[in-house]
Amino acid sequence: MEIIGEAADGEEAFEIAKKTQPNVVLVDICMPVMNGFQLIEKLNGKMDNWVAIIITDKDEFSYAYRAMKLKVFDYLLKPINKEQLDKALDSAKEVLQKKYLMNKQLFWIKEQLERHLPVFRKEFIDAWVKGKLTQQEIKEYMHYLKMEFSGYVGVLAIKNANINTFNSSEVYWEKNLLLYAINNITDELLKKCKNSISFIDENDCIIAITSVEEISSWFQIGKRIESLIEQYLMQKVTIIQKEIDGGIMNFPDVYTEIIHELCGEKAYSPTLLLAKSYIDRHYADKSLTLEKVASAVQASSSYLAKLFVKQFGTTFINYLTQVRIREALRLMSDHTIRVSDVAKLIGYSSQSYFCSVFKKTVGLSPKKYQNRIREDMCRKGRNENLNLKI
Repeated sequence: MEIIGEAADGEEAFEIAKKTQPNVVLVDICMPVMNGFQLIEKLNGKMDNWVAIIITDKDEFSYAYRAMKLKVFDYLLKPINKEQLDKALDSAKEVLQKKYLMNKQLFWIKEQLERHLPVFRKEFIDAWVKGKLTQQEIKEYMHYLKMEFSGYVGVLAIKNANINTFNSSEVYWEKNLLLYAINNITDELLKKCKNSISFIDENDCIIAITSVEEISSWFQIGKRIESLIEQYLMQKVTIIQKEIDGGIMNFPDVYTEIIHELCGEKAYSPTLLLAKSYIDRHYADKSLTLEKVASAVQASSSYLAKLFVKQFGTTFINYLTQVRIREALRLMSDHTIRVSDVAKLIGYSSQSYFCSVFKKTVGLSPKKYQNRIREDMCRKGRNENLNLKI
């Protein structure tokens, strides 16, 4: 050990300690400007791997108790001799060396965790989905692996359809390299989300768990990912996005549902999934037709029409109508929105035609549906006021 600074008062000691970052500070309680306790309190937020040793003539319990609360390493009463001081300094050195080695080890562990975070997350999620973990273990792993989400959460899954959009046999991607490239594009765009993590699962699907602040913006991210993958990698992908009802703890149910849809024994045809994904992202296009979707997924319109009936049990136009009306219902949860605006936003150029389709599907006209929403909100408000009075 060596002496790296001396001070005549607490304020000077604080400035010297900030600059030199000593490992041991020998301090008296009674000092001008700033007393020893005040100095230790200020240094606690400014230095790492250090200890304070108080040397004083104050033997009252109140002083010793305050020193203990400040986690002072040793409390020596004057007068002290060289042997006492050497013993205290040797003990401090031993503790500091152990603390240094422990911090070094913890830093290495943290560094390894950061470096291999995607692998650890993948292994954790695999165990979670297969029901191998308790609720307590799940919460602990989510904390350590930085997977804590609050508010609305969604899952975005991407599956390569193995369809090359560039008509050349020269364009070839090695599978793992392609997955890595798709994952990189996904990660880049998900930076727009408040919180997100992604990984490649055992089914070669890119899975992303993200916070959802505004649902339509979140679906736009999926559309953008699909567009960039086609633009830069010249590959068609199937993208499925689902909100997690009830928060992140219900992720396994949503994940299982998505994987069954993408990869299960009764998984839908890749061509049909591409068509579904295209419709889910372009339903607002007023000129959207079976022929347009078929061209986008590189299939004939007659073949695609048969796939809809065979695997979805409905026609193309019925599926498109379902998607549009589902979005209309979401938009009309805001009872102030105009019916004409809803019609335009979901792909209908004619308001009267939209109203006809809506009534046929929902059983109510858009206006009556909005009135019901408004009445429900008023009823809820009255109940809340009643509860407040009680």
